[in-house]
Amino acid sequence: MSDSVFNKDERIMDLVSKHYNVELCAANLYFHLATVSKALGYDNVAAFFVKMGSDKQSAHMSRLVKYMMKVDSILKINQISVPELVSFETIQEVLDAALKMESKVRESVKNVTEISLLAKDFETFERMQWFVKDSIEDLEEISDVWTYVHSPNVNLINIENIVGKKLKKSEYDDDHDED
Repeated sequence: MSDSVFNKDERIMDLVSKHYNVELCAANLYFHLATVSKALGYDNVAAFFVKMGSDKQSAHMSRLVKYMMKVDSILKINQISVPELVSFETIQEVLDAALKMESKVRESVKNVTEISLLAKDFETFERMQWFVKDSIEDLEEISDVWTYVHSPNVNLINIENIVGKKLKKSEYDDDHDED
């Protein structure tokens, strides 16, 4: 809006909206992967994806919406919010899709952060710092699970035990997180 005290560059706000759509796409994909994982017999992996999807919705997307409201900008939602759904036959394929999606999220974060800094939009750059840190953590989480399921001699019980321990640690960390 032109009478805003923030006077944001519309191109930067369009990038923030595009990033919102990438986060929304990721959340939708993770919820889909949760149901696929459950159907394949991986209850803990399904719970892991529910957690990842919920995090995208509650923490990530709400931060972006609140920022857009703070700077009097309108969020633009588009078609990329719905991921292309394919059928998966193995848990490895499921994790391949998740790792690819999280890499896409990270690239989007880097893009908004870099362009906002180059444009000297320090408010957006500062806001994106949370996403930079969180995208590293999310990529590491998915990468860890991806590594487990692509390990030689891995089986359903091993994967479920490892992901179950990761979920319990994550719940502990969430309960004790000071951010």
